[in-house]
Amino acid sequence: DPGTVMTSLFIGVGKMGLPMARHLSHAGHALCVTDLDGVRLQMAREAGLPVSTDVAADLGQAPWVFSSLPHDQALVAVAEQVAAQARAGTVWIDTSTVSIGASADAATRCAPKVSSVRATVSGNNHMAQAAQLTVMASGPRQAYEKVLPLLQCFGPHHFYLGQLEEARLMKLVINLMIAQTSAMLA
Repeated sequence: DPGTVMTSLFIGVGKMGLPMARHLSHAGHALCVTDLDGVRLQMAREAGLPVSTDVAADLGQAPWVFSSLPHDQALVAVAEQVAAQARAGTVWIDTSTVSIGASADAATRCAPKVSSVRATVSGNNHMAQAAQLTVMASGPRQAYEKVLPLLQCFGPHHFYLGQLEEARLMKLVINLMIAQTSAMLA
């Protein structure tokens, strides 16, 4: 039905995920959120974001699934859930800082049913709140182009880096550069 509004799902509303979800919502994108932490869900409610009451059903309907997760194991667990419950044609946009191996594993678990866009972000939680993140993305080019208007809600700078794990590699390189600069200054 052309008049039906499709609701996206945002998984992981911590320090980075919550402001990103808020920016999507404020830009007029229909979404609901979920997190394993009840305190984070309460913060999302206080921010005016609808909380999913049935994650499996929401995954089965969502055209876009976003995630902002704390580590490799969480990413792989979400990948299993997305692979099992998302509808064919869904695009999964993950913003987590995780290993290249976990990222590749997650994308493989979801393919070909779900396209995985690895949309790493550079910036801190204050930059996320101000919609000033830099987005470095990799994955299928066509999927990236579809989600670019959504990624623009996170900040002014967007870079497409390639088909596979290039965005994860660049994020790790930038983190290493920041760590080395801090060490030199100390």
